Parts: sequence; C-alpha cells; structure tokens
Amino acid sequence: MRYLSLATYPISVPRHGGQIRVNALHRVLRERGWITEHIAVYEAAAQPEEPDSEFLFPVSAGFQRELTRREGRVDVDASDVLLQDPEAWQRFCRVVDEFHPNIIACEQAWLWPALREYLRQRPGIDVRILYSSHNVEGHLIESVTAGHSAEGRARLASRAREIEDDLASRADAIIVVSKHDHDHFAPVGKPILVAPNGVWPLVPPPAEDHWRRTLSLFSTMVFVGSGHPPNAVGFAEMLGPRMSYLAPDERIIVVGSVAGLLDRTPGYADWYGLNAARLIVAGVQDEAGLSTLFDLAGGVVLPITLGGGTNLKTAEALYNRKRIVATTTAMRGYEDFIGFPGLTIHDEPDAFKQAVRACLSERAAPLTYTLEQMELLDGLLWSSTLRRVGPFLSLLLAGRRPAVPRASKPGSETGPDSRHSLTPHLFSGWYGAEPNGVWSKETVAILRIETEPGQPMPMRVRCLVTGMASKGRPQAIDVFCPSGHKANLTYRYKARAIPVAFEVTEDDIDPSGVLEIYFQVNRLVSPRDLGRSADDRKLGLCLVSMTIDRAVGTSDGTPPPRGKGVIRMPHLNAARRIQHGSAAFVRAIGKRMRPKG
Repeated sequence: MRYLSLATYPISVPRHGGQIRVNALHRVLRERGWITEHIAVYEAAAQPEEPDSEFLFPVSAGFQRELTRREGRVDVDASDVLLQDPEAWQRFCRVVDEFHPNIIACEQAWLWPALREYLRQRPGIDVRILYSSHNVEGHLIESVTAGHSAEGRARLASRAREIEDDLASRADAIIVVSKHDHDHFAPVGKPILVAPNGVWPLVPPPAEDHWRRTLSLFSTMVFVGSGHPPNAVGFAEMLGPRMSYLAPDERIIVVGSVAGLLDRTPGYADWYGLNAARLIVAGVQDEAGLSTLFDLAGGVVLPITLGGGTNLKTAEALYNRKRIVATTTAMRGYEDFIGFPGLTIHDEPDAFKQAVRACLSERAAPLTYTLEQMELLDGLLWSSTLRRVGPFLSLLLAGRRPAVPRASKPGSETGPDSRHSLTPHLFSGWYGAEPNGVWSKETVAILRIETEPGQPMPMRVRCLVTGMASKGRPQAIDVFCPSGHKANLTYRYKARAIPVAFEVTEDDIDPSGVLEIYFQVNRLVSPRDLGRSADDRKLGLCLVSMTIDRAVGTSDGTPPPRGKGVIRMPHLNAARRIQHGSAAFVRAIGKRMRPKG
C-alpha cells in the first residue's frame, strides 16, 4: 500500500515536533510494508541541508516578498505556492500521479486547498483522504499572529478555519493526537483515531564532550522548544520576566530555535541581559547532543501555556525518567502520568518558579517507579503510540468512504430481536442480516462494538463462522484487532461452521470505548460460480454468532458468570447453546449455511 503525506516542512532531518511526528509515522508504516513518500512546501532557509527532490517545493524569494506585503504566513498560505505557479503546479500533479497513492494525508491542514484542486481535476480517482491533525489549527492561529495588524490577523484566522473545517468535512478519516482533539472533530462524523505523540529512545550520550565539562559547575534543568511563538510566550510567562530568583550556580539550558525568540518576547525581553546570565543557550542539537543534555540535566521544565494538540517534549521527559516541572497545558494528552514520581504541575507562575528552584536545589536521588508505571512509560515509544495507524489505514482502504454509525450499547434493545442480531455492530464490508448469519462483501469486514465503561479485561470472544470455498481452493480467514492478529482458520469446500475463540485486551479498546474486530478473507466467491444457487453476490465469510465474556483468569481471579455473556449476539435464538459450544448445534448450523438466492 502506498502512503503520501503533504506538509509545510521536510522530514528527512526532523527537528521540531511536527517533523518528528511525521517522520515517525513514515518509519512505523514502512516497518509494516507500506511504501511512503512526503511532499513539502517550505522555507528553504529553515532546512538548508535538504537535497533537490521532485517532492520538495522551496518557497521562492518572490513569494516570500509577496507574503510579507500581504501579512501572510508560509503555513496558512502554503497552497498558493503551488496554485499560483504553473510550473510548480504541473510538477506537483505529476509527482502525485506517478506515485499512485492509496492514501493522501494532509499533515496539518495547510496544503488541503492544493490537494482539493488536484482532486477536482481528477474526478473518480480512487484515493482516500486523511486529515492527520496535530492540533486544532482554528484555535491556535490567533496565538501565532500577534505581530500582524488586526486586518492581517482576521484574514489568517478566517482562512485557517475555512481550510481546516473543509478538510475535516471532506476527509475520509481523521487522526488526532489527544482525546481533547478527538472530541473537537467528532461532530463531523468521520472515523477518528487517537494516536498520541511519542518518543524514540535517546542515543547513548558520549563519555566525554563539551557539555559535560561546561555543565559540571551548575545545577541545571533543560527546556526544549522549536521556534514556535507559544513556546517563547510560555517560557516568559512562567519563568520571567526576571530570573534573578535563580542562584548563581543554577541554570536553565535552552535547546532548540526557541532561543532566538526570547529576546523579542514582550516583558521578558526588557530584562534579557539579566535573564541571559541564568541561561545556557545550547541551540539546535543533534541526537547525541540532546541525549547528553538530558543525561546531565537534573530535570526538564515544560512551561507551555498556549497551543493545542500535545507536547512531544512531555513524552520525551517522561520516557527518559526525568524530574519535570510542567503546566496543565503541557500535560494535555498525558493525564495518565499525573501523580508519577518527580512530576510537579503548577499553572501559577510563582508556584511554578518555586518548583523549579526546588528541583534545581535538591540534586535528588534517581526516581523509582512501580512495574505498572514502567510499563506505561515504555508505552510512550512511537512504535507503541502509532501501532494502530497501520490497521486503521488498512480498514480505511477496505471500504469506500465508510460511514460512522453510533454503535449501540451491548445488550441494549433497539428492536424486538436486537439481542439476537449482529446488525447494530456491522460497521463496514457486510451485507444485511439473513436467517443464517451475516455475509461479508469485502475482503476486510469490520465490527464495531461499544463496550461498557470499566469493563474487566481481558475479554474472551467466541465466534461461529463459515465461508464460501470451491473444490481444491480453501478459504483463508484471519481475525484481527487493533493490537494485532488474533486467529486464523481455513474453510474448505462443504465444511461445517467453525468455532473461533480469542481474547481482547485494553489495547484493543479505543479511548471512546469501542472495540473493533476485523475479519479478512483471501478472496470473494459467488455462489452462482460454484453452482450452489442463483445468488451472484461476491461473498467472503459468514458470521453466524458472537459471544463476548470475561475471560477466565482475569486480574481479580473471578470466573465469568455462567450462562451470561458480556455481549451476546447470535442470530439463531440459541445463545445458551452457542455459549456452551453444543456440538449438535454446530452440526445443525453447518447444514443451514448455504446462502439464500
């Protein structure tokens, strides 16, 4: 499968949060066998090391002057770089055409106007559109346009909202970084996956280097930030305007291009000479340099007060087991870690500064964690936070622009026989219910089941399935959940219904409490082609029934209640027989599985 992303920055040498996230997403997808490419419209001066590439579109000096004249921004107005330059537009269309993507993802919303025009010129193109959101741009834009006139700010805010709202409404699916952003986009009625930000393990720091010698005389905390204005605003608000409260041997290490903004930040800049004496400006660092600074610093300061999405540096600080002084905003998306050892949260500047002083003066022993806390910290790796993206995109390709019906509560009665029907849970790739079950019409068919809050885990799923196979060509059936492969079986010609059982865990339940189960077959077959009936539909597998119980051996040691499933959805009014695996019932079902014409 082929994945193409569009953004206003290259990703080959990732520095700031957006680049790091997109680079990680490409790495994770490639490990799953995807072919990926990235198109960037960007300021060449910000990425001077980028080689020439058909997929890269540096902003020309002429367009930069035009942006300055009209108080524009390279991100919000990025599509104009392509749409207003015939040569750049032709190259953009050509590289997209030649790559033949199955999915085109807008990483942030800014290149959607260009992609929208590309799609308009190619009606009927078979491609899925993904909005890969990093935050709610319509909310954030005002915080990064403070230097513009009122008219310029109004134009940028209006265009940002129009671009994002239109993309969210037209995309086939959306990926977000936090539950907060999920709730914002949920009203558009599209499939939404929460894939939090993560971290790669830092490289081992060198044994001896410049920083180790320089920092040996100081007690330090590290602040990492890109040249994103909210980063400087938060630092000035929570640690400024005067940093004379720090002792002579205490320093804040400033890493990243945010340092270039501090001397222009109102209030803080008035005392910049005094403040600079309390800082060690490290600038942009490679992985080895950043690893060394994290290793040597006594803690990490996260003074984030503005912006949306989640903060990559929070994940980095948590994963590397550092003491942290943070704001509530910095912990957005990481609420599960509140209360961890060494983490202090304050939103009032004086309390924040006191916590920084305490961390700098303590020089405390290493932090210790429980086993459960260690497991949660290890879950911050990109390989874990993005693990559901591949299956999510595969499912997006399995159905054409799938709808998102609200799944009914298990056991709720929406009709006279809803307790004995899978119908409320059929999400994508199924025909309607029949007396003998529900047949899949796609190679991947999806169930969506809304679980009860606080449901004990793991749960055991038991299904009864059959298939459509010809002589000498058995049908392979695989079952997946977001955490991975669950079961496989082979259905042979004239075989009877086959029972399948597997367990689901917390990793299979999304933040909104929905369990998705994916049934995959190797091909679709028509009963008419097999000479069984006049039914000319293309069929995959037939799901006769499903029961979900608490699994034996759950954490509290309590066995599942006898004869009562957590979720029971048989079609044939025989829940008790299916639950107890009646062999006679299985044989009876096997005789009734021939599809109706």
